[in-house]
Amino acid sequence: EFIVAAQVGGVVGLQAEAGAAGQLQPGAHEAQVGTGLVRRAGVAYQQAAAAAQPQVCAQAVAGGVGAQGVFGAVAEVGLPEKHARRQADARHKLGHEGRGAAGFAAAKVAEVAQGLQFRDFITVGLLLKKLTVTDGQMGENGLIQDNWIYMQDRSVKVGRLQVYNNWSPFMVKEPGTVWLGLEYFCDKGDELWNMTDGSFAQFAIDELSSIGFIDKNDVLDHTVIRMEKTYPAYFGTYDRFDVIRKYTDQFPNLFLVGRNGMHKYNNSDHSMLTALTAVDNIISGETSKENIWQINTEQDYHESS
Repeated sequence: EFIVAAQVGGVVGLQAEAGAAGQLQPGAHEAQVGTGLVRRAGVAYQQAAAAAQPQVCAQAVAGGVGAQGVFGAVAEVGLPEKHARRQADARHKLGHEGRGAAGFAAAKVAEVAQGLQFRDFITVGLLLKKLTVTDGQMGENGLIQDNWIYMQDRSVKVGRLQVYNNWSPFMVKEPGTVWLGLEYFCDKGDELWNMTDGSFAQFAIDELSSIGFIDKNDVLDHTVIRMEKTYPAYFGTYDRFDVIRKYTDQFPNLFLVGRNGMHKYNNSDHSMLTALTAVDNIISGETSKENIWQINTEQDYHESS
């Protein structure tokens, strides 16, 4: 059995039962849909293993660090019934937020995991008749050509803006309309996070209008999406992350992947590559995690044009 983990907090909260060669056994927390990235890795592995090792299953783990302790959530990928029962037992033992997790991991490891910090994220989708802003180099769709814009104006809180039309025309249902994504970086519980969806959407509309990007009257629709723990932060207890890595690396069937599994600010393609590399390692029998940790260690800035 192998565990491909997308959230290091959830991993430290896993119940480590006695198993062959000190392997982690499935058993944790609340069933929940995990990230598509790791679910895809799990499915890919499951398909590859079906012919050679029918009894082997994959799990994708998504979770986080709660105020009361380390907790996780398991996205099941074809788990046998016995593992479902084991999960139920572990859920009862740990409680909803895994308050007993420290009993299953060394206190020092749990302490570091609890101290890892993140930036949370809110995106506001705005559907418009048109944009007000121009750049003198309008594309064939009559829009500015940028697809991702970092906002520099200190009078607004929006940090980044996407023009989805420029990513692909298929991201916009009605031709002739404009679909924007306004990105806000925040912390759960702060002033921005605590706004109602309606208030936040109006706040975003007012911001773009105030800098001449849109006309309020051109707004057709809006949506607000909140995402916790979007960005792993390099402060808090991050300078002691090696404590967690040394602990998790000792389990030959545990592979940490992606931004939150590795607490590493990878971009999307590198995050997917860590999952694919983990699947390759599982299929080939490679238990070292070094090739996963080496992904994206170069210092180049990957979002530059």
